[in-house]
Amino acid sequence: LAATIDSCDNVHVLAYTTINQLVYYQWNGVKWQRQTVEYLRTPAQDISFFTIMAYRDTVHIMYYIRSSVRRGTEFLIHYRGNGNKWTRQRVWTFTPDSLTAIESAFIDSLGNVHLLFSQQSDHQLSLQYCCFSPSFSSWTHPITIYKLGRECSEFYLYADPHHRLHEIGRAHV
Repeated sequence: LAATIDSCDNVHVLAYTTINQLVYYQWNGVKWQRQTVEYLRTPAQDISFFTIMAYRDTVHIMYYIRSSVRRGTEFLIHYRGNGNKWTRQRVWTFTPDSLTAIESAFIDSLGNVHLLFSQQSDHQLSLQYCCFSPSFSSWTHPITIYKLGRECSEFYLYADPHHRLHEIGRAHV
């Protein structure tokens, strides 16, 4: 379950059900509206990450479809909308052997969506960063922040009031 409130005090909720549906609910102060965002019909797929965020009157829904099939495909999906008008964008496609995990996502005070994700290969973890700009309606290409061994997990990304980004991770000793 994930929830947010927009600038008009509308409540937005995202829920992943036991029958593999990602469902969006909106409370407009009078009644709930319900809409199915994604319905996975194959047991080889699962939504491993989902979030909902609001900036002013724009709502962002992001989710990652993971595949348990070696030759499958994994997707990062981004919805952006206000009211009843939504834009769906498949941001990236990955292979399951990249062991991609979404670590952190947030919206800064300018409406930019920041995303931190990790990928594993050859026993080395790579931390990737990218950003969605509402001005350009596009995502930057992911950049590698750094590569590290397996001694860290649970990465978070924050922006301070001066718009500097900070990454925090938990070290395992």
